[in-house]
Amino acid sequence: KDKFSNNFDITFDLFMHDLFLSFTNGACLYLPDKNYYLNPSMFIKKHELTCWFSVPSLASNMQNLKQLKMNKFPSLKYSAFCGEALPVEVANSWKASSPKSIIENLYGPTENTIAVMGYRFDKNTKKQSLNDIVPIGKIFKGNYILPSKKKVFELCISGGQVFSGYLKNTSLNKKIFTIFKKKKFYRTGDLVKKNKFNNYCYIGRVDRQIKVRGFRIEPQEIEREIKRFTKSKEVVVVGWPSLNKKDFSYSGIAAFIVKSKTKNSNKIINYLHKNLSAIQTPNKFIFLNRLKYNANGKIDYNWLKKSLKL
Repeated sequence: KDKFSNNFDITFDLFMHDLFLSFTNGACLYLPDKNYYLNPSMFIKKHELTCWFSVPSLASNMQNLKQLKMNKFPSLKYSAFCGEALPVEVANSWKASSPKSIIENLYGPTENTIAVMGYRFDKNTKKQSLNDIVPIGKIFKGNYILPSKKKVFELCISGGQVFSGYLKNTSLNKKIFTIFKKKKFYRTGDLVKKNKFNNYCYIGRVDRQIKVRGFRIEPQEIEREIKRFTKSKEVVVVGWPSLNKKDFSYSGIAAFIVKSKTKNSNKIINYLHKNLSAIQTPNKFIFLNRLKYNANGKIDYNWLKKSLKL
């Protein structure tokens, strides 16, 4: 008798998760029409959905629109998030709005069909988080993580859920697979760190790491500090302007801030200088009322970078 949401485009692999999980268990799948895209909370309330699945950005947008009010969704029993990093603040707001719901943070590139790691949100999550991001947890049975001596390393996965390679693309397959003890590991491109609870924490994308005047920068660290000072729920940091696209090298940093409590760039800069190095401080701030999302509900980074060129 469960009622599943479906918040994904049909070309997004997470669409298949909802489709098969609901149908193989005799549940009902509810596909929202365009009228509900801007207000998914109305759809949850109207149909009394019991199972929710979306990218974190959708929940974050609902939070910004003040749709995540206390006990707003009493019907929800299970909520899952996947596709990008889940902020602790968003998870807390979701728990407040659906107190009866279990919250799972799932992790899985498309090449690891569909989720290969998971972490269940609880009252101790804040202590386990890095950069205020909910951990991605532990690897599922039948899959393996390539060990590393580094504290922060690229997550490489082997096992029954890993695909065999891209069709007719031998050159790319050579780059994305590595062999260890006769096992083939897929290089996810995601940077992780293991915490003292043996849960893996997502640090960022290898291709989101940027070089600013020769120094390697983690955008998520800067985003966290800007959020703390501006009280913004959404902050995106990108390298700008570009020096060398191939090496992700830039001469500076731009920060997009949604609904900031202060639009005084100098105040933000003064705060960042106390908590970060000068090289980590953005030289351009763009204040927005909202971010643009793509068809799958993720932040549209191409739109952000194009807006810098206008």
